[in-house]
Amino acid sequence: PSFLRHSLIALNVQVPDVVIVGGGLAGLVTAISIAERGGSVVILEKQSTLGGNSGKASSGINSVRSNTSLDINGFFKDTVKSQNGRGNPDLAQILVERSNTSVHWLES
Repeated sequence: PSFLRHSLIALNVQVPDVVIVGGGLAGLVTAISIAERGGSVVILEKQSTLGGNSGKASSGINSVRSNTSLDINGFFKDTVKSQNGRGNPDLAQILVERSNTSVHWLES
């Protein structure tokens, strides 16, 4: 990697701070976060469009759209149930608590 970096620099090619492999939701969120902090990013994607499997998800992204305890508790129960006993309830709680904020960030 350092040979490639030095070669690009010698050719006056701008070298990004980060190269992200995959233009799905996780890759795009990472790229945006890095760019917001002043970093430069290149995304490598094998498909002709960005989005990955997230772009194919017909049901969208699950989140709590209101802060009522009924909605929060229901989403938490559904999330834990879908884990079939293999998940971590503490991480499920973090997902539930931060879901609305995350969706708002994605929409902005």
